[in-house]
Amino acid sequence: SKIFPFGKEYSRDRLGFAKWLTHPEHPLTSRVTINRYWQMVFGEGLVTTTNDFGSQGAFPSHPGLLDYLSRDFINSGWDVRALFKKMVMSATFRQDSTMTQELHAKDPDNKLLARGPAYYMTAEMLRDNALYTAGLLTDQLGGASVKPYDPKKNKYRRSLYTQWRRSEPSPEMLIFGAPRRQICSVKREKTSTPLQPLVLMNSPQVIESARSLASQIIAESGDSTSKLKSMYKRLTGVDASADELKILTGLLAKQRDYFQKSPGVAKNLRKVGKSTVKDKDDSELATWTVMANTILNLDSYYMLR
Repeated sequence: SKIFPFGKEYSRDRLGFAKWLTHPEHPLTSRVTINRYWQMVFGEGLVTTTNDFGSQGAFPSHPGLLDYLSRDFINSGWDVRALFKKMVMSATFRQDSTMTQELHAKDPDNKLLARGPAYYMTAEMLRDNALYTAGLLTDQLGGASVKPYDPKKNKYRRSLYTQWRRSEPSPEMLIFGAPRRQICSVKREKTSTPLQPLVLMNSPQVIESARSLASQIIAESGDSTSKLKSMYKRLTGVDASADELKILTGLLAKQRDYFQKSPGVAKNLRKVGKSTVKDKDDSELATWTVMANTILNLDSYYMLR
């Protein structure tokens, strides 16, 4: 190899190839890995052609940064957790992602990293986050694969363990841009279609997550305003603004009135999914389920900024 000699010290099998590939002086393995992880955190790789580091690929926007992170990654013993911690705690990641006219004119693609990243959560992130914030996600490590949605058997395992068949992929995952895995894919297409909000509004798994969270919020002490603040913070990670809180308070009152006058609708909402909740008041549970589902459909929830 012209990149890094595949010497006689390496056996001509997969073990030898693995040792050659992960040698500390190999110039590509760590850089390619860093670039893909950078893409996951910042939305775009330091080398934009994530699948091509060759002569036809793009030149890195920050070659010194790529070299530094690559060497640091190797020296850490290929510690992925430490690498992600370094990235997300950096001043670069923690910048405001707001696009100003000046930045748009100078750097529309954010090549200079003058603002924080902004992009949709991946299909797996959306699913896992909905289950996690609802207190439904199972954190068990390892084990057999599970079907995309079978709560009676799966106990809401992480998307990492989802059984995937190329001939029968999960429709909801595909709607949010997950690749079919028929070919190797190192960069997902950025999609925004009407089907995505329809899934977030109507998916049994999302409704079930919203209902579970609603039940927990109802059990909290305090008035409706404090519960709304708690629900918003839990789902988005930030505090609701005064304007947002005003709109949500108005919606809460309207939904409460609607479900009190429509007990049959409130009762049917309890039946979606397999999980059960202890709340006896169908109308109140339905009201807060709609509030949780509304916040799940906000930009603040499904966008990383």
